[in-house]
Amino acid sequence: MLNLNPDYRYFYVEGITDMRLGHFRLCNTKREMLGRDPYNGDVFITMSKKRDKVKLVRYENHSYTVFMKAYEHRFQFLVPRTNRQTVRS
Repeated sequence: MLNLNPDYRYFYVEGITDMRLGHFRLCNTKREMLGRDPYNGDVFITMSKKRDKVKLVRYENHSYTVFMKAYEHRFQFLVPRTNRQTVRS
């Protein structure tokens, strides 16, 4: 189960992400783009090109947790407006 709370740091990765990637490749991509260690418990948020899918990836207790939500029928997620890479809820 993906447990989210305000104590975690959330990083929205801007740009197009291939949603077919698994958690290992997603975390390596985050390390390259953000320079962050994916094993420290941060939550990485990625969105598809059409903005109809979003993935959250977090590493805890020696395992990955991946949450994916997908809209149907032309609904889209809103892109957060920020000048920083960190997005807090």
